[in-house]
Amino acid sequence: MTMPTSQCPWRMQVHHIHQETPDVWTLSLLCHDYYPYRAGQYALVSVRNSAETLRAYTLSSTPGVSEYITLTVRRIDEGTGSQWLTREVKRGDYLWLSDAMGEFTCDDKAER
Repeated sequence: MTMPTSQCPWRMQVHHIHQETPDVWTLSLLCHDYYPYRAGQYALVSVRNSAETLRAYTLSSTPGVSEYITLTVRRIDEGTGSQWLTREVKRGDYLWLSDAMGEFTCDDKAER
């Protein structure tokens, strides 16, 4: 079993992976604990579950509505993280994520 890093303490299991376009995949993750995040935030992913290589990905699911935590990833030819997530990670694998980050979020109660 892999262990968390100090920056990525959240263990999530890959439930399924869906190819959206020739170069974009969505990874649907199960988190067995409550994972607080807001629309517009991102998380660091521990690439190959190591503390040395971290990459940031937008949390693309809807907080409080979506069954899964989702990351939508565009594969970059020389991208260490995107190549790993879209070519090597499989259903049932575990990923380690950081706390949700970022202040570019929607207001909870927008004016109409």
